Amino acid sequence: MLFFLAVVAGAFCSCQPLRRPPKPNAHSHRPDPMIDHITRSTPLVLLLACASAGADPPPVMFRGNPEHTGVSTARFFSGQGGVKWQVRTDGAVRSSPAVTDTRVFVGSGDGGLYALDRTDGRVVWRFDAGGAVDASPAVANGIVVAATLEGRIFAVEESSGGIRWSLQTGAALPVNTSPAGGWDLWASSPVIVGSTVVIGAPDGGVYSLDLATGKQHWRTQTNGRVRATPSVHDGTVVVGSWGGRVYALDLSTGAERWVHRTEGDTLDSKKFGFDRRAVQSSAAIVNGSVYVGSRDGAIYALDEATGKRRWRVSHRGSWVIGSPAVHAGKVFVGSSDGHFIQALDPETGREIWNLPTGANVLASPLVVGNFLVIATARTDASAGDLLVLNPATGAVRWRLPLDEASNSSPAAANGELYLGTEAGTVMAIHEVSPVVPRMAVFYDSTLTEKPATPGGRLALEYFRELGYQALDADSLASFFAARIGDEVPSGVVFAMDVLPRSVTPVLADSVLLRRYLNAGGKIVNFSVPLGAVVRDSSGAVLGDEPKRIEQLLGVPAATVDYDEGLAAPTAEGRSWGIDRTFRGDYPIATSAVTQALALNKDGMATAWVRSYRRDRPGSGYVQLWGLGATLERLPAIRAAAEYGLLRKADGRTGGRAEAVAGKRITTGPPPSRFFSGLRAYGLTVLPPYRPTALPPYRLPPLLTSPANPFCGPHQSLLGCGLERQSQRWNGTSAFGVQRGRG
Repeated sequence: MLFFLAVVAGAFCSCQPLRRPPKPNAHSHRPDPMIDHITRSTPLVLLLACASAGADPPPVMFRGNPEHTGVSTARFFSGQGGVKWQVRTDGAVRSSPAVTDTRVFVGSGDGGLYALDRTDGRVVWRFDAGGAVDASPAVANGIVVAATLEGRIFAVEESSGGIRWSLQTGAALPVNTSPAGGWDLWASSPVIVGSTVVIGAPDGGVYSLDLATGKQHWRTQTNGRVRATPSVHDGTVVVGSWGGRVYALDLSTGAERWVHRTEGDTLDSKKFGFDRRAVQSSAAIVNGSVYVGSRDGAIYALDEATGKRRWRVSHRGSWVIGSPAVHAGKVFVGSSDGHFIQALDPETGREIWNLPTGANVLASPLVVGNFLVIATARTDASAGDLLVLNPATGAVRWRLPLDEASNSSPAAANGELYLGTEAGTVMAIHEVSPVVPRMAVFYDSTLTEKPATPGGRLALEYFRELGYQALDADSLASFFAARIGDEVPSGVVFAMDVLPRSVTPVLADSVLLRRYLNAGGKIVNFSVPLGAVVRDSSGAVLGDEPKRIEQLLGVPAATVDYDEGLAAPTAEGRSWGIDRTFRGDYPIATSAVTQALALNKDGMATAWVRSYRRDRPGSGYVQLWGLGATLERLPAIRAAAEYGLLRKADGRTGGRAEAVAGKRITTGPPPSRFFSGLRAYGLTVLPPYRPTALPPYRLPPLLTSPANPFCGPHQSLLGCGLERQSQRWNGTSAFGVQRGRG
């Protein structure tokens, strides 16, 4: 019956008058009471159905609502997040995505406003805005509104990207410092209230425009560029300016209701050499208070009605650029050079907890479900993380390394997260495991045995920088035993082919290493197959005997050969993240392994998987080429390690967005965040890493030496800022890695 009423409602939703059935006459049968009840209720049901059918969905915008509380009601997952898909644009993505039921709308520094398919990231359309779209789009009534950094405000059709209207605002006001210290990276984003769009502009104006036509209702001038996104509550617009002031304006007329002068309003930025005035942060309006950050190095709480200051919490000169999130008796806000995110008491400003991030926090935090989500941006390296925290304590629930720094505030929708990075990537994050996996890298410099192939120390630093737990021989045994006991999904990259006696006292299928694999663990090895190397009593390599892997790994070795050659990825290999051809050794027949990831010209596998638990896709022993680690190979090794753990076993690797709608170029996993831009025969080494990141990071003695000819005493090769990108090295490099092999 409800289905019948729904169908009937659709027919009546033209809002035509509803007629009651005629009253029965004396000759009629007595009506059925149930039928009579339904017919008497029909007008109300149909009216409600008509109202529901004609209602537009609420606007989608930056921070989720006009008050910018930073709280999402979307469904969210409790396990480990990983990349579902990713699309690469040609400019930094600082825009926060606007997510509808079927589309993701996001701006890029390449001048494009993109509409992406939510399912797979396919480009549906791209609108060329003529300038960096560093504002977050807003969507309502079939219209997408956005803005460029240069001051163009425009609206396009949600379905096609066709232009609806456009407004070029006036000349931009000067930055607070010149030439350095501007960091003018974000445009004001539109907020939609009813049929009105409110947005700031670099000419210092706050504009009220008609959503459908772009017609200007009013414009109010401030004392600086307006890069903050206006917040609206109960007929009041609150927005900050680069002049160090926070304005409250009447939504209907634009008239000033109050103006609050931050301490930055009294500071001369030129004396500091960097901006100390601008209010870049967008205000959060909750329970009669306005919470807003400032580049004067503080977060403020103001009275919503009067603008009177309630409290100010100093970040000791560190910018507070991101917009606060307010939820459950806490104000969450990040700090730029302070490298932390904190929770404050909304009434007093008292700090409840403080989490060091080891990176700048310029994006805005988001509360979704029982979690706090924040993106970070390293300014001393091409790196960033997505952190998911417990909002009550600040404890890290899980961490996902990104392909670059992220200054894009995450958006949540239907169990997924969406954000952008400075590499130009737009990515969708979904649950890849109900349990947060443990990732580790094994390397022990105290072992006397010599590795058979180079690149181990390089791999150690690469994976440790990504947050993998570094293990030595003793902690490797503890790690294996713990994972056998708790069955938490895990993976270990062997950065050396030496088998410590703590896990493999003999070559047998009963040792701890094999029991770990049998329990669903994962080992990734890029050197000679584990167990195959033969060494003398001093640990020197005598040779290898592949048949020994049968005893340890249970892999039939009768077909193993020694022919080195190029091996192209298979379809399964591409799923694992191997997207290019590499030279490999120790080819084996595909019938001897569970999955072949790369095949040579003879159809033999030099990259392969031996599975031990079919109910754990992506687990088991993973052999990759057998020639060591190089800068080019490390991203593929990482992709294989994270397959099934940080990426679903059937996950996509993403693509590159093109100007033509729907055209994509398939690429592999994101480039190394640690060695981004490096090439095999040139070296660009990153500036010193500050050991405050999560998890703790320590350089091993291997890369620290007072005799280092290129760096200062006891300064790490990876941290001395050395740039030798154009120099070609012969023989052994400063890493001790042979050319062509390390």
